[in-house]
Amino acid sequence: MDTITQEQENQLLQLYAHVSKEAARMEMYALRAQKDNRADLAQLHTALAISHKAQAHRFLLQVRGTVGDSATNNTQTLSEELPALKTLYQRMAAEADKTNNTALITSSDHSLKINRLLTQMVQKHEQKQPPATYHVCEFCGFIATEKEPPCCPVCTAASRRFIKVEQ
Repeated sequence: MDTITQEQENQLLQLYAHVSKEAARMEMYALRAQKDNRADLAQLHTALAISHKAQAHRFLLQVRGTVGDSATNNTQTLSEELPALKTLYQRMAAEADKTNNTALITSSDHSLKINRLLTQMVQKHEQKQPPATYHVCEFCGFIATEKEPPCCPVCTAASRRFIKVEQ
């Protein structure tokens, strides 16, 4: 297997982030084209989104060998990644509050609640108390353990919006 330099890892991570963002943007363009009754553009942007997702996945596979072991990754998730997301959510909430953007305020609030729950979940893993099953709300990202709730306690999405994740 070829080794990846630190510079190559940084470039791969930047490419992954950028191409993933572009895939999401293409999905938004496709949705807008559908709304505007432009099936031709919806089809084009859907194809572009799928292409970008495939490219991003390929970059992710190339960089996966550079991450630490699972215990280190779990610790890093708890000490760095979740706190960084919390800061970003708080900034977004404050910015949305300035303009009274209720949709952004709500999504930021939901994300902050979920971030707290995810932090607790990772802490339980650190204490060797992992659940057997997760149920992820595909609308807001809330994760229920063991049992799927009748509706999402964060965004109120119906139980059919949950994706089951098993070992």
